[in-house]
Amino acid sequence: MSIKQRFEQEPIYLMDGSAFVYRGFYANQSMQRSDGFPTSALFIVARILMRILREEQPKHFAFVLDGHGPNFRHELFPLYKAQRSATPEDLIKQIDPIHRLIKALGLHLEVSDSCEADDCLASLAKRYREERPVILVATDKDLKQCLHDNVMMWDPASRDEKIVTLKSFEEETGLKPTQWPDVQAIIGDSSDNIPGVRGVGPKTAEIAFREGYDAVLAALGYRLRVTEASLRRVTGGTVLTLTFTNDGTAPFYWDWPVNVYVEEADGTTVEAQPLALSLPDLLPGGCQTVKTKLAGVPGRWWEEQDRRITLGIVDPMTGRDAVRFAMQTAQEDGRTVLFAGE
Repeated sequence: MSIKQRFEQEPIYLMDGSAFVYRGFYANQSMQRSDGFPTSALFIVARILMRILREEQPKHFAFVLDGHGPNFRHELFPLYKAQRSATPEDLIKQIDPIHRLIKALGLHLEVSDSCEADDCLASLAKRYREERPVILVATDKDLKQCLHDNVMMWDPASRDEKIVTLKSFEEETGLKPTQWPDVQAIIGDSSDNIPGVRGVGPKTAEIAFREGYDAVLAALGYRLRVTEASLRRVTGGTVLTLTFTNDGTAPFYWDWPVNVYVEEADGTTVEAQPLALSLPDLLPGGCQTVKTKLAGVPGRWWEEQDRRITLGIVDPMTGRDAVRFAMQTAQEDGRTVLFAGE
């Protein structure tokens, strides 16, 4: 069945040409004419285009290729794709014939400057999705962030003709397309030389955005405890000193905001100014001591009576506390101390 039959309106077909050019080239690098001219990329691209023209008969179509030289990502991150070798000469030889092929077929060719082909696809998909359906003829996982009720991805070169819709994406991942860029940022992309968060792979990243960071802690083998805590009055507030210990199997390295709650005698809770604790690597079995000033909690509060203090490590996805540590203040030898619990 033609892909366009899924829609009532005539769709726009946007093809990530660069992806299919490279894919075709590396699929069979030995393919060549009798005179030795390489043809692998040209052959695959031609076969895909002929299929689209025959089965889809598109009225709106664009074949988009990456431009030459660095793009805006190299300005943001100079090491972007730095590990990649130069484009093979046999592939370069096929680019001009591919240009001529597309024009001969009466299709629109777009060569992007200062950006990549998938950037153009993403921009055009967002621009036209409210007007008509958009079919991204592409395989790049980054383009999943473009999925929409009116935007789908189609890989006509795959053996199973892979189709990804908004519904299938959400059923498979439990995520929204708007979350996908952050998931990919956490994972990183070795093919583009983009580092991710150490120790976090696709499954853990998806858990983080689907279930919250408390699930990530468990998945990564964390078991954090506050093993020591103390308070010291200073001008304008109170200094809180905390020692975190990791009894789990994974190092603790993320920076998290920490909420502080002070429980009054009548049971009401006073929320102090949130902390911004930055913990260096906390290896399994290791501990790390941090100090921070509680500007919103006067020191005399601790001296008037014993109070209960709760630390809540905030889940940035929900804004709620993912992990809580409860402690109790007490007076000992004329100074306020904290008894730290689990």
